[in-house]
Amino acid sequence: MPRFDVDRLNSALAARALDGEQLAQISGLHRSVVSRARLGRPIRLKTMVSITQALERTEVRKLADLLA
Repeated sequence: MPRFDVDRLNSALAARALDGEQLAQISGLHRSVVSRARLGRPIRLKTMVSITQALERTEVRKLADLLA
């Protein structure tokens, strides 16, 4: 199993410049992933998919706002 890169996830989240509401939407999932990775425990694919979907919803909203 490949090692999960916590710093890479943190950087990706920071680079998206999420606002408070968007960050709150994924912060619980993010905390779970970071804590499990630091303990060397496996991270469920379902959790990673949930984070990805939350980020995609955020991007779709940003795009919709730009087009409105």
